[in-house]
Amino acid sequence: MLICYEQSSIGDLDACYIDFEERVRASLVNSVGIRILVGTRWPIVDALQFLAHSRHAAQARREATRLNLHCENIEHPILDWASFREVFQSQGDWYQPAVDVSYGPQLEKDWRRAIEECPLGFATANLVKAMLCSHTESICFAAHEAFTLDLLRNHPLHLVMASGWPVLWLLAHVTRVVKRHGFHLDFSPAELLGFDAAASSGDGRSGGSSQAMSDIFSALPRIRKGVADSAEGQHQLVYATMAHGEGFSPYVGPFIQ
Repeated sequence: MLICYEQSSIGDLDACYIDFEERVRASLVNSVGIRILVGTRWPIVDALQFLAHSRHAAQARREATRLNLHCENIEHPILDWASFREVFQSQGDWYQPAVDVSYGPQLEKDWRRAIEECPLGFATANLVKAMLCSHTESICFAAHEAFTLDLLRNHPLHLVMASGWPVLWLLAHVTRVVKRHGFHLDFSPAELLGFDAAASSGDGRSGGSSQAMSDIFSALPRIRKGVADSAEGQHQLVYATMAHGEGFSPYVGPFIQ
């Protein structure tokens, strides 16, 4: 596909590119999906970035402007699309401003109109949501993935790249930052099956006790005191099962605070 694109005449895309581009896009939308696309070791997303540096890039931008994929000059738009697009072009931290817009009231209350008004802008917002869902491994990922893929279905990849909307860039970003960690068992098998190591000493600090179990027993007195001191003696314990850290995701910590 990329070879055919580069070998096409300026302003006249070769049938070879059109054929292979449709095949690639259909495969991404119907078979591969975003989850596999960002998780695979095959450099598919990175290869697609070539479209931005091709000698056809200027012509593609003109075509995207003609089709108003930038979503400019819309009468009474539901969202300031130009400002949303510029969020990703700023030199500062784009993440939180992008999240604020993507989860903002304008897109939430009338998302059908947003799709009609600016499909690639709405796809970008859904990718931001999917990125956050992927960091927390939430089930919401599937819904936002489906929206994004459906919006990409009818937009050739070279025009997506030329539109100014960072759809492919966001996919590449998610590929880099969503890390998957190796499996590590904090508790000993005996503790998980019957707490044998902890029971042997009564306080969880025997030689066979894991550090995780010892930490639990050391924290229990403080938890009991906190519950006893709570208003009207009501239990106010909150259980969190999110995994995060420096080697996993830089976004989860600020999000849950």
